[in-house]
Amino acid sequence: MLLQLPVKLDPLTKRQKRQLQKLPPQAIKNVEDVVKEFYEGELPPGRQLELVDGFDDVYAVRLNDSYRMAIQSDNKGTGRVILIDVHEKFYDRLNRMK
Repeated sequence: MLLQLPVKLDPLTKRQKRQLQKLPPQAIKNVEDVVKEFYEGELPPGRQLELVDGFDDVYAVRLNDSYRMAIQSDNKGTGRVILIDVHEKFYDRLNRMK
């Protein structure tokens, strides 16, 4: 069963693409897969899309066991990537962005 997405994702910015190149190859592939899945409008259940506690417009997406990606949605049904980080640091960094 595929999960219907709450937002359509804006393309990654040039800065995000540069930062992405610093990640391990498998994490890069997973980000590319998630972006493609967002464009198609559905994520497989293993991605574990969830609204982040303390936010009403930020979703976390599981890339793999080690990495998470945060997507902030607007009220128009689109979203943008705001953070990609290792799971251990992800939620602390996200909360500092409030």
